[in-house]
Amino acid sequence: MKSAMLAIMLIMIVLLVYRIVMIKQIEQTQVAKDVVRLHMVAASTILFYAMTILDINDTVALASYGLYFWCSDFLLIFFFIYINDFTQETFVNKRGGLILGILIAIDGILCGINVYNQMLFSVVLSGDKAEGYYYKVTSRTWLYSYHKLFVYMFAVMTFLLLAYEIYKAARIYVKQYYAILYCFLLMIATNVVYEVLNLEFDYSVLFYGITAAGIYYITFQYVPKGLVEKTLVMVVQNFTDGVVCMDIKGRCIYANVYARQVFHVDKDTRVIENYYRSWKGDRKPEEIEECSWQGETEINGKQNFFAARYRGIWDEDNRFIGCYYVLHDETEHRKKLEEERYRSNYDSLTGLFNREHFYETVEQQIVANPNVKYSILCADIQNFKIINDVFGIERGDAVLRSLANMFRNLATGDTVLARLSADRFAVCVRDEKLNHERYLEELDLISHIGDNNSYHARIYTGICPIRNIKTPISVYCDRAFLAIESIKGDYQQSIAYYDDELRKQMLERQHMVSDFRSAIAKQEFRLYLQPQVDEQGTMLGAEALVRWFRPVHGMMLPEEFVDVFEKSGLISAMDQYVWELACKELQRWKAMGKEQYYISVNVSPKDFYFLDIYTTLTTLVECYEIDPDKLRLEITETSVMKDANKHLALIDDLRTYGFRVVMDDFGRGYSSLNMLQDMNLDAIKIDMEFLRRNEDPERSRMILEMVLNLAKELDIHVVTEGVEQKDQLQYMQELGCTLFQGYYFAKPMPVNQFEKTYF
Repeated sequence: MKSAMLAIMLIMIVLLVYRIVMIKQIEQTQVAKDVVRLHMVAASTILFYAMTILDINDTVALASYGLYFWCSDFLLIFFFIYINDFTQETFVNKRGGLILGILIAIDGILCGINVYNQMLFSVVLSGDKAEGYYYKVTSRTWLYSYHKLFVYMFAVMTFLLLAYEIYKAARIYVKQYYAILYCFLLMIATNVVYEVLNLEFDYSVLFYGITAAGIYYITFQYVPKGLVEKTLVMVVQNFTDGVVCMDIKGRCIYANVYARQVFHVDKDTRVIENYYRSWKGDRKPEEIEECSWQGETEINGKQNFFAARYRGIWDEDNRFIGCYYVLHDETEHRKKLEEERYRSNYDSLTGLFNREHFYETVEQQIVANPNVKYSILCADIQNFKIINDVFGIERGDAVLRSLANMFRNLATGDTVLARLSADRFAVCVRDEKLNHERYLEELDLISHIGDNNSYHARIYTGICPIRNIKTPISVYCDRAFLAIESIKGDYQQSIAYYDDELRKQMLERQHMVSDFRSAIAKQEFRLYLQPQVDEQGTMLGAEALVRWFRPVHGMMLPEEFVDVFEKSGLISAMDQYVWELACKELQRWKAMGKEQYYISVNVSPKDFYFLDIYTTLTTLVECYEIDPDKLRLEITETSVMKDANKHLALIDDLRTYGFRVVMDDFGRGYSSLNMLQDMNLDAIKIDMEFLRRNEDPERSRMILEMVLNLAKELDIHVVTEGVEQKDQLQYMQELGCTLFQGYYFAKPMPVNQFEKTYF
């Protein structure tokens, strides 16, 4: 019996140690740590009891029994802690834990002292030679009862905790707690029997290992029967996907909420079964392969789309036992696809086609109707940014929607409408449907903006006929916008056609732009000078002008190419080139002893944005070692109006450096008097065109006289340009003007001719 007992205990210790290693490798939770501690104490308890039944000596037996009893205390405590964590209850607080620790310490001290004075119990050698000798507990004292009271008190606490959990736990978990309770009660009952009957061996020690093994299984491997099924049912029931399960006889054995909504059923599943039989037809269910299809239904008054997937179900012996459908809700996905498709084809603000969809649709339309003549009509709102700035973006959006609605009202038949970008619209319309008069009337209705129609938006329209279906629609749109460019600034016209003459002009403009760089390199741009004289005709300086001596074309005047360079962004490069030519001439004049003369150069509005004017000009005069006073800068009022504070500061810096600043085209802007007040100027230029535009000469004379007097008071010189006749000269002299420029004195001439004439 002794040998069998030792063998069983050794096997239990090995298994407990093995499970400790396994748990540490796979689990790191608090409950796993509790199970590890339980296994370690159980193994220690079994080990110490095994030492008591070895025939060594009385002292070893007493020490081993003491450690055995003390470990049994820890076993119960760790078992209680495990139950506490496993059931997620908190029955013992910190103060209670401290009291328990003190009680365990007292029990351990008593067990240790017992080795020397047997104050708890003593041991006696028992057994026989055949079965083997072992030590047995005897002569238990009243203090031994303290140890047992402590043990059974913990046993009762553990029992009550388990009973409480069994009472309150969900039915599906009750079996788990019952299994733990049975193991625990069997262990305690065996120990009680051993104490009462004074058996040879404490067989309860075997149940320490059995209980630990049970705890391991219940904690890490056991799944309550029905938990998986109930969990799956709950999960599937709340799926956004529909799930329908059919048995081998074609009966619906399960359908979740969404599936019932799809088939419009509550408890009666015959509709689902009829659908299954209709879908299956004459096919055998087990022979139907996995498949998918699309469907749609109405749920709560809304159209819903779903994707259905069919799967068969086979058992472990590969026998067909049923099938199931999964109905995936595609409604939101379809909705998002439609929204994305809409956004990819339509403009979100106006609801018209966007650029790409317009091109594609029109190309398909003209290919499908080769005998029909179509035209592309493009519209552009002039200075649309001003509308946004003055009236707000919301008002600007309202204008765009109004223009879109106007096109919708005018559209007939297969007319295609689009908003290409910002304030640019395009229409493809049959030629016979073009009605200019009605179109202009509609435009006038939507062009009035602001309170009391305070602002009139000007909408330009370009029309390009489609005559070659192989030409991309984008090209026709570009041509229509080129037609618009040809009339921008013209307040008499708002519609322009793209034709061969316009095409020729546009091509010529493109050639000018492409030839610009090489023209600079080949010095095709040459400096011309027009003198500025006093009232006696004495030359004081000249204005720098430029002529383009272009191969094949001959000499071109500024009005033929400057506008092209301004629109293409090349004007700043042109201005820099002219400034440097002027500086070179001034350097040469200085060397000739003619440094008293000046040259005026023009500063274009775009120079303020594309150049560092201050650095460029100061670098030039320093490089050519000329007096900045001799390089005079002619700036138009409109150049300064935008970002006035910044540009006025720049003008002050230039004047401080030594440049003289002249306001060119005085009287053509909108706030010249404001500019006289805010801008520090050295001179203003008045064009004789100012007089010719006014039908009331006396009124013009009064205005000019006032301007000249004002300039005189401000110590600002006045230059009259455009003087072509003697009476004009006399007229301006009478008003007090002393500086003149114009054909009456001399036309612009090459530098060498200028020098011959005036030097």
